[in-house]
Amino acid sequence: MKVPFFIIFILFFLGCSNMNRNNIYLKINDIDIKKYEGKEVSEFLKEINEEYFKYYFIQEPPLRLIGCMFMFNNYSVFIYISTYNYVERFNNEGKWDIDDFMKEKILKIEIERLRRNRQIKR
Repeated sequence: MKVPFFIIFILFFLGCSNMNRNNIYLKINDIDIKKYEGKEVSEFLKEINEEYFKYYFIQEPPLRLIGCMFMFNNYSVFIYISTYNYVERFNNEGKWDIDDFMKEKILKIEIERLRRNRQIKR
């Protein structure tokens, strides 16, 4: 009796975990990303209502900040900024403060979903 119950519990747990990942994707797809252009980065990330687990500043060319990539489970959100009121555009060390970046205005948002060795762009 204990073995079937344990298997059912594991299957239920895995199913709920997968549902949560899909809910994140549905939540991101329901958001009108155009309405966040010109608003603070933090406003958009609050709307997603999910914690990112990693971020990388986007530099182009190196040491010139143009945006940040936020990683969510199987999704990447690229946020490009239009203002530099709180962060410096150029940094000789390539280091910026994420809290200051959150206060900047959004120029453009791109969302990519990674799925079975291919990317789906939105």
